[in-house]
Amino acid sequence: RNIREINDLDIIVYPDIWQELSKKYQITKEDNFESICIGNIQVLGTGSWFTDSQFGSPVNQIDNADIFDGYRFVKLDTILEIKKRKTRPKNIEDVRLIEKYLLENSE
Repeated sequence: RNIREINDLDIIVYPDIWQELSKKYQITKEDNFESICIGNIQVLGTGSWFTDSQFGSPVNQIDNADIFDGYRFVKLDTILEIKKRKTRPKNIEDVRLIEKYLLENSE
């Protein structure tokens, strides 16, 4: 969406893909949050905001994602709600940028 420049990629995957990746890559656990890091890609697992049932299951988020150039992206309103619950300066700025984007691109 070109909202801001990114330096890494956070993704969610179907459970069967998580299982495959967990056989090939180390799962790291920090503060009850599991992830698999592959270069600058972080595959988000159990404990991630994106696996919190209040935002829908990862399967639901993937199946109902926005599609750009053939790639699936979690719905922006979901990302906004997740970012609003975080307190790091980066996330606060992301909320501002997303809200600005939504305002400028509303139909």
